[in-house]
Amino acid sequence: MVGTNIWGCRDVVRAVYRVVPGSSGPAPPLTSKIMKSILIESGRWFRGVLSSRAPYKPVFVSNLMYEARDGVWRPLYARLGRPVFLREGAEYRAIVSACAPWEATEDLLKLGGRYEAYGFELLIEPVEARVTRLSAMGAEVGPGYLVRLEFLTPTIISVKHMAPPMTASARRAPNAYRLVPQPSVIFAYLLRLWNHIARPGDRLPNPAASDLTAYTYGRASDLLLTEIDYRIRPETAIIGKDNNGKIREVRGFTGWVTYQLSRRASKKYINTLSKLLALAQTLGVGRSRGIGFGHTTVQTKPTDKT
Repeated sequence: MVGTNIWGCRDVVRAVYRVVPGSSGPAPPLTSKIMKSILIESGRWFRGVLSSRAPYKPVFVSNLMYEARDGVWRPLYARLGRPVFLREGAEYRAIVSACAPWEATEDLLKLGGRYEAYGFELLIEPVEARVTRLSAMGAEVGPGYLVRLEFLTPTIISVKHMAPPMTASARRAPNAYRLVPQPSVIFAYLLRLWNHIARPGDRLPNPAASDLTAYTYGRASDLLLTEIDYRIRPETAIIGKDNNGKIREVRGFTGWVTYQLSRRASKKYINTLSKLLALAQTLGVGRSRGIGFGHTTVQTKPTDKT
C-alpha cells in the first residue's frame, strides 16, 4: 500500500532562519548538515526522523542559502572541484519544513540562539514560521494553468516510481535515477510521499489509495501535463567521504520546467495536483530531502483562453 501510516501527521510547519557564522572556514560539502546536526540535538522527534532510514520522511532541511546578485537566495553546496566556505559575519538562510506532531513543531518554533556545529559558532535567529493543516494545503491551479517547477538542488528520483505495481517488471526495475523531470515520475512520487505522511483520512484521492493509485495518477500526469519550456541539466554533488576516504557523489537534475495543464483535466485530478504542488514547495521532491536534495519551488498562473 502507498500509505503505511508510518508518520500519520496532521500539521505542517515551515520555518526560515537567519544563520551567521562567527568565523570563516571550510564547510561540509552539504551545508544542510549544519542545521541537521542542530535539529538532532533540539528534540527527540527530529533526532528519530533524521536518523531513520525509512523512506518518505516528513521533513526537509535546506542547505544554507546565500543571497545572489539578483536578490534570490540560492543553496550552497559543493560540486566537483568547487568546495564550500562560510564567511565570518555573512548572513545565510536555512529552511526547515516538517509534517510533525505538535511537540516537534514547538521545538522548531523555539529554535534560536548560539550554537556550535562542524567547527563553527553560529548565531541562529528565526525569520518567519508558518503552521498549516496538511489537508488544507494547496496551490492555485486549474485547467490550462502554467505550472513551473524549479529544482534548486540535485533532485534524485528513482525510475521505480513508475514501475507497474505487483508485476515482474516492478521487481526487476533497475536501481537507477531519472535525469529529467518526467511528470509521471514526479507526481507518482509526490502522491506516495503524501500518502505515507498523512493520516488515513487525509490520503489522496481517498483513504483507499494504493500503489496502483500512484501509478495511475503518474500515467495521467504524462497525458495532462505538457512541457512547454525547460532548462534542465544533470548535476553531480558531493556528499562527503566514505570510511575509506573516497569521495561520495550523487547525481540528479537541477533547473526548471514549465508544464501546461490540459483543459480536459478532471476536477478530481486538479484537486490532487493542487495539494501535491504545495507539498513539493514545502517538503521537496525525491530522496535525501532531509539533507537538502530535491529543493523545489513552485509557481502557477492561468493562461488566456484562445
